[in-house]
Amino acid sequence: MAAPPRPTAQIQRAAKKEVSVKKLVASLALGVGMIGGFVAVSSPAWAACGLGVDVPTSSMVTDGSRTDCGGTVTLRVRTAKDVPFSFDPYHQSTYYNFGNGTAKDYGNCNNGAGSYYGWVLSSTGNEIESGRVGRC
Repeated sequence: MAAPPRPTAQIQRAAKKEVSVKKLVASLALGVGMIGGFVAVSSPAWAACGLGVDVPTSSMVTDGSRTDCGGTVTLRVRTAKDVPFSFDPYHQSTYYNFGNGTAKDYGNCNNGAGSYYGWVLSSTGNEIESGRVGRC
């Protein structure tokens, strides 16, 4: 029985290139993973900083919060009515030089019955909304 034909030089070069590309991709993926791990491990201060917000209470009070953050911001806490396909009217309380803690907005029912939500905005650009709840 005759031996199978040997691959041509062109096929051998293509196979070597494919292996080299796979090694390069694997190396890059490992390097990126290590960099990502280093950033996450070395930066716990910003990773832990967060905003929070509750749904408005039956008396239309919205609690917003900022926790484990450095520095101060302007924090806006809103009690908003969800109006589909339109601007959502809201009542807002603004807190300047706010560090960490809870901030409140004392909303009202001036916009009538409907679906309301809490909304917190930070001067850093971060924001968060609560779920919706029927009020008024």
